[in-house]
Amino acid sequence: MSLPPWCPTYSSRKTGINGEEVYCICKRPDNGDLMVGCDGCDDWFHFKCLKIPEAYRRLVYSFHCPYCEAGITGPASRGANDVPKTIWKRKCRLNDCYKPCQSNSKYCSDEHGEEYMRIMLAKVEVPGLQHDAQLQLFKDMANYHKNDSKTEQFQMLGNEEFIYDDPKDQDSLYAGIVRDDKRLMELQDNVKELGDKTIPTKKSELGMLSKYLDWLEEINVKLASQRDLNPGEDDTKGNSTTTRGKNKKKSNKAKAKQRNYICGYNSDFQTPCSVDEFVTEYSQDIPQLKGVCVKVRCSKHSGWATMQMEEREQQLSSLESYQTRLLLLMKMRKEQLHIQYYEELLRRKE
Repeated sequence: MSLPPWCPTYSSRKTGINGEEVYCICKRPDNGDLMVGCDGCDDWFHFKCLKIPEAYRRLVYSFHCPYCEAGITGPASRGANDVPKTIWKRKCRLNDCYKPCQSNSKYCSDEHGEEYMRIMLAKVEVPGLQHDAQLQLFKDMANYHKNDSKTEQFQMLGNEEFIYDDPKDQDSLYAGIVRDDKRLMELQDNVKELGDKTIPTKKSELGMLSKYLDWLEEINVKLASQRDLNPGEDDTKGNSTTTRGKNKKKSNKAKAKQRNYICGYNSDFQTPCSVDEFVTEYSQDIPQLKGVCVKVRCSKHSGWATMQMEEREQQLSSLESYQTRLLLLMKMRKEQLHIQYYEELLRRKE
C-alpha cells in the first residue's frame, strides 16, 4: 500500500532545530492540538495533519499511522506478514452523534435509538395522516421481530430489514415504484457484472501471474545451482524475478531480485513447459526460449515483475472500491424507493 497523496515521505527525525522533540508527519513539537498514538510505531500524530475530524476522537479503537499502513514502519517493516490497519469503533447511527455504539446495539444510548426512530418516521410522514395512524406505524416497526424480547426489539429498531429489504408480499404498486425502477436495475446490473465477471477475471490474472513467478523462481534457483551460485545472495541491480518465501506477500516477492537470474519476461505469463524441460534447453547464447526472455540484467524489461504485480493489484483494488460505491448507491436508491412505496401505501389506507 502506498502513502496517501497528502502524506510526506517518511523521516526518522525525532528532534527539531532547537533540540525539542518533534512528532507526527509534520515533524513539529506538541503544540496542544489533539493527537493520537500509533499502535505500530509508538509515534504521535495530529488529527488535523491526518485529515481526521476531531469529532472522531472517541471512535478510535486501534490506530496505525500512514507509514505503518504502508509497511514503512511498524510490524510490517520488521517482517510481519500482515500490514496493520486502523480499526474504528462503530459510530452511533444518529447522524450528529460521534459516540461509539453500546454493545449489541446500533446506538450509543436508548435515547438516541428513540431519536433515530423519530427521524425515520418523519421520512415517511404523509401530510394529513392522522396521529393514530402514525402511532400504529411506530408500533408495527417496534414489533417487527415478533419472536424477540422487548430489549432485543429495541436494539433492532432502525435495522435494515424495514427500509432496505423487499416486503414479503410484493404487489403491483411495489413493482411500479421499486422493482421496475430503471436506475435501480442499472445499478443492480453493474454490481452483478463486477461481481460475476470483471473482478473474478482480474483475480484470475493475479493468480496466473503469481503462478508464473513461482515457476520462474524455481527455474532461476536451479540455474543458479548449476552455476554454483548462492541463490540467497541479493543484488539490487538484478532483474525483477522473485525470490519468495512462504511468509512474504506477493508484491514483496515480486520485488526481490537475484544475481545472474534470467529476466523471465513473457507477454502472456503462461508457463510454456515444465521447469526441468526449460532448464535443460536453456543456453546463455540465446536471448529467448519458448517466448521467455532469458537475458541476464535485461534493460528492456527491467522491473517488469514488480510493475505487473502492482498494476494488477491496484486495478483490483480500484474495482473493489467501485463495487463498494455501487452497492452504497444501490442501497441509497432502494431506501428512496421504499420510502416512496410506504408513503403511497399509507395514502391508500387513509
